[in-house]
Amino acid sequence: MTITARDRREVSEAVSPFSVQNALYDDTPNVIKNMLRELAERPVVPDGVELSERVIRDICDQKELGSTRLRIDNRLSAELSQHSFEAEYTTGLDIDDLKQKVEKPQYSYPAVELSLEIYEPTGYEIQLDSNGRARSLSVLVMCINHDSVLMYDPLKYADTDISGSLEATEVDKKEFVKGWKGRLETTSALWVEETDQQRLSQY
Repeated sequence: MTITARDRREVSEAVSPFSVQNALYDDTPNVIKNMLRELAERPVVPDGVELSERVIRDICDQKELGSTRLRIDNRLSAELSQHSFEAEYTTGLDIDDLKQKVEKPQYSYPAVELSLEIYEPTGYEIQLDSNGRARSLSVLVMCINHDSVLMYDPLKYADTDISGSLEATEVDKKEFVKGWKGRLETTSALWVEETDQQRLSQY
């Protein structure tokens, strides 16, 4: 099954109001902010899960050259605990595992990292670091089908003034998996989900 017109329309409607990142290395806090923003728009999800940019930057331990990703899930869970939501981070996933998480209504869309040494985006050039290496890029995965992945790529709109008219990026599924695995052949994903307490409160 391929990405359908309905898939593209639904994802485009979700991505369109996303906020853009302000600086080159702000992709991780930007993806988390938009992940929570989309989640907060869903029925029965409290508005409190949408955190401020300042709080999210603190969670990510954001510095001039990017985020310290160690234990972001713990810090994010602490901020969401009063709303009965928590962040989960796991490694060693395959693409079918990721697809299941994308499609679970109790989960936010998952954030993953793509190696820019392998994944080659269209529409913008990759900037190398002082050692001539490309870094990893955080993206929000929003639809996976037989041959394509629809995702929000924050670097595509970095430091632009077009909030309110953003579009999802469609990439070949095999190329996405290569970039997700990177040279170390490892995968990971971060998402937010309801706790057992939240699920019970709905019955």
